[in-house]
Amino acid sequence: MVNYRSVHWKFLRDERGSYSLEASLVLPFVFVAVLIMLLFAMYMYQRVTLYYVASTAAERTAYGWDNSKRSPLTGLPQPGESDGLYWRIGSDAMLDSLFGLGSGGAREALDLPLHAQQDGASLPARKLQPAASWIPASYEGDVAYERGVLQRTIHVRLRQPLRIAPLELMLGHSDPQAQAFSTVVDPVELIRSVDLVRYYTAKFSGSDSKSAREEAATILKRKRSSPGTGS
Repeated sequence: MVNYRSVHWKFLRDERGSYSLEASLVLPFVFVAVLIMLLFAMYMYQRVTLYYVASTAAERTAYGWDNSKRSPLTGLPQPGESDGLYWRIGSDAMLDSLFGLGSGGAREALDLPLHAQQDGASLPARKLQPAASWIPASYEGDVAYERGVLQRTIHVRLRQPLRIAPLELMLGHSDPQAQAFSTVVDPVELIRSVDLVRYYTAKFSGSDSKSAREEAATILKRKRSSPGTGS
């Protein structure tokens, strides 16, 4: 008569095949963990690359904002090339809020990827084109110029279409995204603008301020429509 209890006990104590059994139980978890780490590392690498491209494009555009003829790589302008003396009045419209011609804020943006240069675009859009053309075509997003009353900034938002199902389950999206901005610094123009605001503030504070403001707005419109204003 076969002693099933003894046979069962010998089977449990037999170590043959234990390595294969343990490996079949542990290796799937190890493989999934390694795969998740690789996907997350790839996602973080793409995100860091996106931020580097966005910050570099924003800084280069802000640095060369005073002259659209500057090289986007070196920042050096072409000899004898400039946007004219009154481009801030004709195209940047910094004085609109002072004379009641606008709200004091404006935004110009280019969608990415940029497929072709826009020859008939406004001056701010033409200044954004070198940065947009420098960004790789595989990235989506926009390059924008935002002008406030006291601050002008370049905003770059990038996104790389990348579909990874595990990351979508954990993060809600799998495409790396990044955004950066840089402030346009123009010390000479800041001094001139402050002096101009002080002058017109004193001029508009009198009893005949409305007519003076309307007269200044008329002169500004005439200057913006005349050739050679940097528009």
